[in-house]
Amino acid sequence: MAKSSMKILCFFLFFLLLSANAEEKILQTQVLKNITFQTPVPFSAPAVFGMEAFTLSYPANSPQGKETFEIRLVFISTQMLENINMDEVELLKYVKTTFLGTAKKAEKNNKRFFMNRSIEGELLSKKIPRPLLLEVYLLSLQDGSKLAISFIYEKDMDIKIAQEIMTTISNTLKYKE
Repeated sequence: MAKSSMKILCFFLFFLLLSANAEEKILQTQVLKNITFQTPVPFSAPAVFGMEAFTLSYPANSPQGKETFEIRLVFISTQMLENINMDEVELLKYVKTTFLGTAKKAEKNNKRFFMNRSIEGELLSKKIPRPLLLEVYLLSLQDGSKLAISFIYEKDMDIKIAQEIMTTISNTLKYKE
């Protein structure tokens, strides 16, 4: 009887351990130029979106314009910063109009932690081409360059998933020289 109980206990512990590991998320690592970050769900490979700009889409295999969530990254070199001679407000406005297709002012401001610093960003909404929510942040990198990172997601997307994606990215984003 004791051996039988021990077998049952071992099987129970095995399945408990197996189910606990099944719920554990595997983070996907993204590497772009001199930054890395992780995502809690699989994104597409980075696609070029303009000079020094990239986009990643979720779901990974979604056609352009059909993605549920998109990450856009715009790298602004120190050389470009010298050439355009814009302050951060003007630079963010340039990124929004050129890479996000909006000239709207922030509807709200939001703070997220990137690279152990609290960064204030802008929250906006768009109706065209479809109802979208956007968050955009301008980060200063260690080499003096800037990174504009934006999160674009469908207005009806599960907010818990959207927040998990944005929080994971902001918490894991790192600069590599």
